[in-house]
Amino acid sequence: MKFRSSLFRAGGLAIRRIKPYKFFTLTDDGRETFPYKLAFMSGREGIGYMNASLVSIYRTWDQLPEVVVISDGTPLKKFEKELIGWPRKIEVISWEEGAEHFRMKGNADLCQYARNLVYGKKFISLLYLAGQYPFLYSDTDILWFASPEVPEIDTTLPFIKMGEDVGKGFYSDKMLLALGEEKCVANAPFNAGLMYLSGDFSVYPKWRELCRYLSVHQSGLPGPEFSEQTAFAILNNYFNGRTWWVPGEILIKTDDEYDLGYTGKYFPGIRARHYVHTRRTAFWRDFIYMCMRTKNKRTAPITI
Repeated sequence: MKFRSSLFRAGGLAIRRIKPYKFFTLTDDGRETFPYKLAFMSGREGIGYMNASLVSIYRTWDQLPEVVVISDGTPLKKFEKELIGWPRKIEVISWEEGAEHFRMKGNADLCQYARNLVYGKKFISLLYLAGQYPFLYSDTDILWFASPEVPEIDTTLPFIKMGEDVGKGFYSDKMLLALGEEKCVANAPFNAGLMYLSGDFSVYPKWRELCRYLSVHQSGLPGPEFSEQTAFAILNNYFNGRTWWVPGEILIKTDDEYDLGYTGKYFPGIRARHYVHTRRTAFWRDFIYMCMRTKNKRTAPITI
């Protein structure tokens, strides 16, 4: 098993260095524009994953989205240099844009959380974008196998939709207890890797308490860190505790890290897969399968 895992890790590293997504030319083929923007948050390492994710979107979505990339502090020129060409509008912003917005509103607690943790940078940035327009957020380690669901979002109300996590989920129990939100564990466990977001979430009744808790939160890093996911789950349960993506739609699984089987073959009905804990191996395995397949809904021209 040790030899097998070493072999898969070496293979994943080799694929990342080859950068197979660069062999794709993504041209504007006249598809309609997706009704909501697509947002990513990324650092240096995430750019390659994001490029692969964009290729999977191009090959499988019926409509193409405009894209917003939030930098975790990585120089914006790094993204301008390394992002693949996208046939629709793509904008790169810094997490500090969202932090400045909340600083001007007097929310020093959220700004402190963002300064403390990259997860805080994600949290404050996505809340900032949600106040401007509805959007679909995706972690960089997500590949798409079909078009996403397109919900009707009432922009006058806060809206959030998350996907179901594996097992019992991964929250900060201490945080739930401190905020009196233990009821979250009675619902489906939520994962913050893929979400629809829209609206002003400061109308949550415990907003001040939530922001204050996050500002003084003691990170578990380098161990598990679930404060941002717990915060989004709290908001999801309050504003939309009735609907979420089930594994048959958005798949999360962690038991095939060192397997050769293609996810699309064994789970043909899924829209996307989030490769938590398996991105260095299973993500690139599936991406190579995608590159070789010609029966995707959409097939991008390839330039060798």
